[in-house]
Amino acid sequence: MVFLDWLWHRYSLTINKKEYMRTPHIKFKAIIIAGFFSIIVASAALYIDNSYEKLSEDVIKTNMELCEVLATQLKTESQSIIDSLHHAEYFSEGYKGYFNSNEADKLLSEVSERIFRNFDGLEGGFFIKGLEEFQGYSYPTSPPPIPVYGPPPRSYNFIKEQVLQSINNDSLIVQLHKFDPAIFPLVTRPIEAHEETIGAIWVRTHIEKELPELTLVDILNITAVVSLLGFILAVTISIQLRNRIEKIRGDLERLEYDPDHRLSILPGIFGFISKSVNKMVDALQSEHNKREVLERELHQKDKMASLGKLIAGVAHEVKTPLAIIKTRIQIWQKKISSINEKDLGESFSNESMQMVINEINRLSNLVNRLLIFSKPVNEHFKATNVNQIILTLLDLYKNKLFLDNIEINLKLEESLPDINVDPDKIEQVIINLLTNSVESITSDGVINIQTNRNNGYMVVTISDNGMGIPVNVQKNVLDPFFTTKDKGTGLGLSIAYEIVKAHRGKIEFSSNESVGSEFRIFLPIKNSD
Repeated sequence: MVFLDWLWHRYSLTINKKEYMRTPHIKFKAIIIAGFFSIIVASAALYIDNSYEKLSEDVIKTNMELCEVLATQLKTESQSIIDSLHHAEYFSEGYKGYFNSNEADKLLSEVSERIFRNFDGLEGGFFIKGLEEFQGYSYPTSPPPIPVYGPPPRSYNFIKEQVLQSINNDSLIVQLHKFDPAIFPLVTRPIEAHEETIGAIWVRTHIEKELPELTLVDILNITAVVSLLGFILAVTISIQLRNRIEKIRGDLERLEYDPDHRLSILPGIFGFISKSVNKMVDALQSEHNKREVLERELHQKDKMASLGKLIAGVAHEVKTPLAIIKTRIQIWQKKISSINEKDLGESFSNESMQMVINEINRLSNLVNRLLIFSKPVNEHFKATNVNQIILTLLDLYKNKLFLDNIEINLKLEESLPDINVDPDKIEQVIINLLTNSVESITSDGVINIQTNRNNGYMVVTISDNGMGIPVNVQKNVLDPFFTTKDKGTGLGLSIAYEIVKAHRGKIEFSSNESVGSEFRIFLPIKNSD
């Protein structure tokens, strides 16, 4: 595998980054893998064949040694009978002397049968040179059919040829004979009587059932099939890998122009890669979003700081002249009250004077609100019960804020703790939100006020069933001087937003046009106890 990795690395260096993803590269690796797989399988086949061959050699050697030992034993134990037959001139050509053929065969068979009886599948006997025939044949453990007078017909010529060779050479011969399906080792050795070679002993056993049945051809055939299957498997895997890599590459290319796109989840290691990339992209996207929010907040803060300084200066400059004008008009109003209105005309009537005073009051309120906006919180916080602020506010301003056609529903959590806030500013926030709700209701309506705790925050929720806020302007409702009302200043919600932000809280809202709006004020409870 080290060589494979090296070869793979060397090949990879010859192609550029884009070519790396293409099909030939994958196929080349598949061919390498298949080739190494074939080599491994072929090596295993040769190893198995060598093992089988060694096993066969061991079986053959063991049985040859056994036949050789039994041939020696048969010669030793039959020597006395051979000597007796020789003394009676039984082995002389054309003369059988005292013993006839059946008696001699019986004597010799008893010896060979006694020796072979303890060994399965062994057979053997004697070949008499002068008589040119087999005698003393014994087959005590050989399977049927059993020949009557000597070796089986198919083996006869093999055995006779080796027996004659052993007699002529006066030597022990051990050979392995094969003819389908028989395989047997054959041991022949000459026998003498009074220093005269009168024949030979033969012993054999069939070993075809003991030898392994697989041949090298069979093993190579199996190897070829396994190698082919391995190659097909390697190509299939390479195609799957290519498709998955192409899928990841396509997702990455799409991700370049579509940041919201994510990689498809694939099986195996590619699934781990996809999940890791998606997790990384999500983290980057989240960080990017946070950075954008922070940049907007910093920009808004800088804008508000500059605007606050401008508003504070303008408000202070305008407030004094307005007070002087209002005082003068009130003096004029008192003086002309004793003069006949008919002589003064409509331009100097009490009604016209009062209208001027009302407009001056409206300007004064605007200036006061601008001053609040320029410096929303005095940082003098104290432990305050928000439920009590709401109840006091409703008690003091109910007749002023709400009309008879509006129903107020309260759902205040009694176990809320006191929190450190500027109570006057929080009261201002609630008044601004309630004022918006009242102004959004055109006929009979309902305003719900609720308090509760949520994840370390105390939450004040104010909802109504008024006209709601159009979708196209919802992103601007917290901006200063933005309003959809004919006589609105656009400072109510922006002042509330600045106050809550100064308390390290937040404002959230949801609205459906013609259904209603819901504003939620989040004030931190931490370090408030």
